[in-house]
Amino acid sequence: MFSTAMMRRLKADVVRRAGVDEDAIEVVTRRRRTFSDGSLGCPEPGKVYTQALVEGAQVILAVGGQRYDYRISDRGSFRLCEQPGGGKGPGLTPKPFPSELKGGSTERP
Repeated sequence: MFSTAMMRRLKADVVRRAGVDEDAIEVVTRRRRTFSDGSLGCPEPGKVYTQALVEGAQVILAVGGQRYDYRISDRGSFRLCEQPGGGKGPGLTPKPFPSELKGGSTERP
């Protein structure tokens, strides 16, 4: 999962995006994860994902104060997660309170 080849691919993506030298890239986080679905904890609006646990990894690289959060599937594909959790936290979609469903108050305790 964290092979030298995979780390080279991730760093090459940062080099392409940021236009920096590979030596300037810092590895902030590198960990295996079990994601709650096929979005790898990074859902995109309007897309449908496999609703099963998915083994993978998360690698966060940094350069010049900018962080690049990559999600890697157990099959070796990767993608940059620009809005972890779709902007709602790590893969979670908040459910409305019953009062919100009936047009009631939207204040939460």
